[in-house]
Amino acid sequence: MLYRIALGLLAGTLVLSGAACSESTEDDGSGGSGAQGGSGADGGSAGSAQGGSGAEGGSGAQGGSGGQGGSGGSGQGGSGGGQGGSGGGSGGVDFPMATECGLTNAASVSVVINEMSADDEWIELYNPGSVTVSLSGLTVADLGDDGCPDSSEGITFGSGAEIPPGGFLLLLGDQTPSPDLQTTCIGDVTSCYHVGFKLSASKGDAGFMLNGTEVIAYTGFGADEIPDGDTYGRVPDGTGAFTLTQPTPGEANVAAQ
Repeated sequence: MLYRIALGLLAGTLVLSGAACSESTEDDGSGGSGAQGGSGADGGSAGSAQGGSGAEGGSGAQGGSGGQGGSGGSGQGGSGGGQGGSGGGSGGVDFPMATECGLTNAASVSVVINEMSADDEWIELYNPGSVTVSLSGLTVADLGDDGCPDSSEGITFGSGAEIPPGGFLLLLGDQTPSPDLQTTCIGDVTSCYHVGFKLSASKGDAGFMLNGTEVIAYTGFGADEIPDGDTYGRVPDGTGAFTLTQPTPGEANVAAQ
């Protein structure tokens, strides 16, 4: 009689120990399989039970069920190319790497990136509002190798830089950066600003307008997304979705044929 009681107590201890071990299995960062349940106690001469099933023979205690393995969190990889998307004329900016880059997205915008050309290296800004917007103190940047804005070849606008309601402003790339208004531009555009960076159609790229650590305008495109001869622009200007467009620097956008 005492011998059977001792065996029963021993079986209970083994089951509890198995369950505790099962629950203490740590997440290794990947969605692993559940931990193996503790073995059931020996009932008489029966063999040990598999995890999750009751012990065989006699009145052996039921084996503890295996604990479920935690799913590993997926880390976000930095993108080499630009990611599509932008803040609209009335909505906020949606640069997806803002937090990782130590930045915040503006809840609303007054100036948007309206058209981009990787062939002729220019970015067109547009004011969709009804009042003149000052650009003083704002910084233009492109996409760095780390997936964050890189202003090393951009410019910070000085006092007097502004865009009237419904107006366009051109940023001409692959030039000596200057915060002063220039007259060497492209097409029929007679005044523009020069920046040093170039846009890569083959790798993907992005353009930014920053107010300190706040992203107030952003547009990106993926690798090989823009065919030669086309641009990437909003139709209609200011508020429309981005699509392939005909090059129209300083003028209303027209969808590509």
